[in-house]
Amino acid sequence: MADPFAALNKACVKTFGTAVSYQHGTDAPFSVMGVVMKDSDEERHREGLYARLFVGLADFATAPDHGDVAIIDGVTYTVFEVLADAMGGATLSLRAAA
Repeated sequence: MADPFAALNKACVKTFGTAVSYQHGTDAPFSVMGVVMKDSDEERHREGLYARLFVGLADFATAPDHGDVAIIDGVTYTVFEVLADAMGGATLSLRAAA
């Protein structure tokens, strides 16, 4: 059952994703595709305080983690929570860097 859901995750990222600059600690930043989700009032503004990013874990050499940095549309966010699913995807909860 996992294969159809993994394929769906990949198709969603390919169809609705945007390029994001991602950085683990002091490693060099790299580009990854992810679906930006802004569902709440705090997330909807271009420079909203919070955002969520859905990514495919296969696109990461090292799994995303708390404290990583994502730059979306010029806004720098810090990862504060990673919720991985059993199908190879993860939702990263982000907070705008101060």
